[in-house]
Amino acid sequence: MTDSTFTIPDDLSFESAIALTQSVLAAIEEEKISEAELRQAVSRLVASQAGARGFLSPF
Repeated sequence: MTDSTFTIPDDLSFESAIALTQSVLAAIEEEKISEAELRQAVSRLVASQAGARGFLSPF
């Protein structure tokens, strides 16, 4: 992948963060995300309180 598949909005809700996290995890399992894209997606997800909560919920 060269273009980020995961667009993380600035006004990310808790529910959206959970859904995006699940999509990121699926992309990892399917080897459809690069390490750079993963770092970018996780950084954007955890940049807000709702995003961080949603990111950690699936774990």
